[in-house]
Amino acid sequence: MRLLVLGLGLILSPVAWSHGVHMAPPGFIGGVLHPMTGIDHVLGATGMGLWLGLQRFTRMSLPLYAVALVSGIALAISAGGIITDIEWLTAGTLIVSGLLLYKFLQLPQAAVATVITIIFSCHFYAHIAEMPVTVDRAGTAEYMAGFFTGTVLMIAIAAMIGAGHGAKRWVRASGAVIAVAGVTALGLA
Repeated sequence: MRLLVLGLGLILSPVAWSHGVHMAPPGFIGGVLHPMTGIDHVLGATGMGLWLGLQRFTRMSLPLYAVALVSGIALAISAGGIITDIEWLTAGTLIVSGLLLYKFLQLPQAAVATVITIIFSCHFYAHIAEMPVTVDRAGTAEYMAGFFTGTVLMIAIAAMIGAGHGAKRWVRASGAVIAVAGVTALGLA
């Protein structure tokens, strides 16, 4: 099993840093497609969604998580230009997401929201910093709305899968793959 996880991490990680090759069109549709065309974002959003699926939900969970996600985006936008070497930041989000899954870590709802805010601040910052050059200033809000929508869809689908009965064994393996891909990518950054 360990060799399989290591092998998958080595195979997936070089592709993870393909931000510059996204050929998505500008605008809302380009924003929706962007998170679905980079393996780093697919692994990050899927990992966080699966982890959310393992949490104990209450009625206030989803609004709290939505506020955390928006807070993460706002923090990322407000930090514009502070960090220039962002590949380690993206790799770090994959490592944390993978470890949370692998360990089946369940936290209180406020702590879950904090983790989401931190992870998405880092990950969105990386993607905002590498937004396609085809997006002009006027189209940035439209593009980011699409980016948010695409990410939330991926997280919601993964959360539903993670909440399913009998999913824990392969979810744990998924966490190991995501963490190993992040560690490997960190070494390549």
